[in-house]
Amino acid sequence: MVFNKVSTAIQEPSKVRPYLRDRYRMAVNRNCITDWYENDNEPKYDALIIHPVYKALLPESEYSNRAHEWMRSVGIVRIFNDLGFNVDMFPYKHPPRRSILNGVLTKEMKDISEYDVVFGKGKKFISLAQSSDENTIFIQWADFPGSDPQKTFLSRIDNLERRKKVWYKDHRWQPLKRPPSDVFADGFLLPGDSRNKKKFKKAFPEKPAKLVPMSHPPTEKFNINNKNFNKAKNKFVVYAGDGPVFKGVDIALEAFSDIEDLELYVAGAQNKQRYNQFNQIYYKELNETSNIHNYGWVEMMSNNYYELCNNCGYLLYPTSADSGGPPGAVISMMWNGIVPIISEEGWADVGEYGIRLDDCRIKTVKETVKIASQTSSEELRQLSEQVYSYTRNTHSRENVYTSIENQLDNLLREIGFYNENN
Repeated sequence: MVFNKVSTAIQEPSKVRPYLRDRYRMAVNRNCITDWYENDNEPKYDALIIHPVYKALLPESEYSNRAHEWMRSVGIVRIFNDLGFNVDMFPYKHPPRRSILNGVLTKEMKDISEYDVVFGKGKKFISLAQSSDENTIFIQWADFPGSDPQKTFLSRIDNLERRKKVWYKDHRWQPLKRPPSDVFADGFLLPGDSRNKKKFKKAFPEKPAKLVPMSHPPTEKFNINNKNFNKAKNKFVVYAGDGPVFKGVDIALEAFSDIEDLELYVAGAQNKQRYNQFNQIYYKELNETSNIHNYGWVEMMSNNYYELCNNCGYLLYPTSADSGGPPGAVISMMWNGIVPIISEEGWADVGEYGIRLDDCRIKTVKETVKIASQTSSEELRQLSEQVYSYTRNTHSRENVYTSIENQLDNLLREIGFYNENN
């Protein structure tokens, strides 16, 4: 599925911010993004979408995943439009973040009973699902945790405290409660693989659910043919995002601290002020260990991002973040041919080219990376090409939109939506 009006501007980073801002302001004032598109079929239904549309307008130094969030919002609207829906879209944050749009959000959504389908997630979606009548169908975009991620995370913190003999506080820790929308929603779209659906069906056997892949923004600056795999096979990257203990950065640091012949590149939030305690505990590993390179926060598609993709052969991701969908950091690295070494909670499909960690003990991680580094440069090239090809086919914007449209259509049929509304 191609979106010519938007995708043309997306190719040039300098035009992204003004383009998105102008189009979004127009869309908000009209309260209906489908006004942009010409549709051969007269819409028969009305849908409300609760989606992270605001993220596209947050300030960024260059085009990155913020613009990608915008494209996903536009894509979801177009999918519903193609299925015969008029569409209203509102942000999933509650209350709406008016300050970002300088008061442009002037219209309110219609009464919920006037919508045939509500799609989304978050607090606003939950409140609508709890208060709606039986005539409105609720479809949740479900980042379903197959197990309790906070329980796993708490275990990680406990182990760190035992190893380092400290008391550690992390802002990512909070008791997990199953979102009430899991109870009130009529159907689910699940990002992830068959394991995710299996665990979901175990928890909610009577709820219909369909699997869909996660999308990734197109990045074309990386050329896998220019990579030196003889050097890359000894270099590993932790691309961890926020929460260094949550994502297993501590485990990676301790595993590599005494492996002098292998290098670890650490990209994440570990340098941010809220993780001062983490920096103090791991000061030596982050700053005084010759084979560990501390990059700090690395934006997707920045120069440092492409440098990591060119230098490293493997992604090490011993995360405890069992969110139920493939982490964006994993998909981002795989998009550029980085071979994944990930924990069970990583949820990404590693196929025959990646490595699934048996557990996240430091000993296990150390043994695994040593075995991986013994792979020949030619074999690593072949694995990397498999990862590169698989990810760009499976997680391309076009494939994801096609998959979501087909699965959403199947889900609505399974629920009996079309039978009731014809």
